[in-house]
Amino acid sequence: MTAAGELLAARTASHTAVVAVVLRSARWPYSCGLAHFARQQAQEWAAAGAEVLVGVDEPPQRLQRMAAAWGLSARLLPAALVERLARELDLWDGPTGRADDGIGLLAPDGAWIARWDLTDPFGEPDPATVLSALPHLGLPPAPPPPAAPVAAPAAGIPDRGVCDPAAAAQALRRARASAVRTTPLMDTPSAAARTERAVRLLGHYLDALDPRASDTRTPDPTGKVRH
Repeated sequence: MTAAGELLAARTASHTAVVAVVLRSARWPYSCGLAHFARQQAQEWAAAGAEVLVGVDEPPQRLQRMAAAWGLSARLLPAALVERLARELDLWDGPTGRADDGIGLLAPDGAWIARWDLTDPFGEPDPATVLSALPHLGLPPAPPPPAAPVAAPAAGIPDRGVCDPAAAAQALRRARASAVRTTPLMDTPSAAARTERAVRLLGHYLDALDPRASDTRTPDPTGKVRH
């Protein structure tokens, strides 16, 4: 059976599409940001007819710790399925033997409708457009996703196998500040557009990691937010 077929079999309702979220690693800040973005969008995706399934190739115990630390309610795919899913979506990084961050949209008939390769934050894919792609399928609402659990507080000793969301937000905030600072220095419109795309993507992730921190506020070069 193809990975798409296994995703369809894992649905809770036969009429739904699937938003398949592939994560690179439980230790990667960008994966943490993408997972939180998917958690933030899950209700709207369900209203438009899609269920969310998340795949990351990690040992079962680390998956459990990741789900607790990140407050994830989406169903996690078996690690054995992740490589096949990533290969179907062209998200497999052969040299490292890991999947890359990305999203695939699977129609109820098993056809891949679209994919978003989010490996490069300067790339064109924008995960916010997943929602705008769903109405074209004309689907009734999917069952509402489970309520997102409250993320478990970080222990006194850091879990080096799982990225702490606060640490991820700090790292991504610094990256976004660098992109903001670099954009006006670019010498071509295409180069400036690339850094603007990074600002946008990192803004999505930061808004999901910390909804209290508005993306419209301007970060200074240190990564802090200026009101």
